[in-house]
Amino acid sequence: MYGGPGVQRVVDDWPPLTLQLFTRAGYVVFELDNRGSGNREPKFEAPIYLHLGGAEVEDQLLGLAHLESQPWIDPSRIAVFGHSYGGFMTLMCLAAAGTRLRAGVSVAPVTDWRLYDTHYTERYLGDRRTIPRPTSAPRCSPRSCDQPTAAPDPRPRRRQRRRRPHAAALVVAARQRPAAPGP
Repeated sequence: MYGGPGVQRVVDDWPPLTLQLFTRAGYVVFELDNRGSGNREPKFEAPIYLHLGGAEVEDQLLGLAHLESQPWIDPSRIAVFGHSYGGFMTLMCLAAAGTRLRAGVSVAPVTDWRLYDTHYTERYLGDRRTIPRPTSAPRCSPRSCDQPTAAPDPRPRRRQRRRRPHAAALVVAARQRPAAPGP
């Protein structure tokens, strides 16, 4: 799964090697281009603007319902896999689907849009300096999902925390610094 803006995954071409390996191992691979995917008209791409993790998750869950209805699919053995924006989508789908998904593999996901690449974030969630309402970034984060889920906590474990994105490192450094005295 990818599901991010501007990218079309369903094409008339050989699938990526990872998906070929899954099929060789006997897994069924199913991909769909949800709303927000590229190479479509603007009204197809527009629903995710300022609402990442909304319409595209709804579309993936409709795809899940389609899979569950197929007689050759065991609904108790459906899992999701995604990288980058697909990792974000994996976490969001795990939270939204509840127990309908058996497992999920989320590789390099965005877990907090406030700490992600500014250019990308501002393009799809808006610039906090020019949009009068608060940014929708916290609402679009897997960490802010209301639904309880059995999915593991997406935060890195202590031994993995040495490698942080620059923005996240700045936030950590600022929190460790004592507050400056007032005027």
